[in-house]
Order: sequence, then structure tokens, then C-alpha cells
Amino acid sequence: MEKIIEKTGESILKEIKLFDIFEDQKNNKNSFAFHLKFGKENETLKGGEVDEVIERIMEGLEEEGYEIRR
Repeated sequence: MEKIIEKTGESILKEIKLFDIFEDQKNNKNSFAFHLKFGKENETLKGGEVDEVIERIMEGLEEEGYEIRR
């Protein structure tokens, strides 16, 4: 999952941290929660830039078969 996030996070994704895993043994599913840090070296992020990248990250994960809770 992290490789997909890194790949689709483009150059503004600075850090990924997995901070929670929930194991639902009844339904044989796992849920993962990530903290994502965005930024640019020499300029301020513009409105909507992060939202667009997050949308691409979620689409990339869905294309690989992951279910995203929105």
C-alpha cells in the first residue's frame, strides 16, 4: 500500500506513517490508517492541490483492489 501511496503522491507527499491497523476477524478484513504529510520545499501549497493528490491516491489504491472508506 505504501508504494502505491508514494507513487501517486507525487512530489508533494513528504511523509507516510501507518498509525493504526484494525483486524476484523469476523469478516476477515483489515483496516489501515495512514498519516500523510504534504508540502513543497520552496513554495506554499495552493488550494486544492492536496485534495487532488489524495483523490489520485485513493483511486490508485482502488485500482489495486483496496476498498476505501470515503
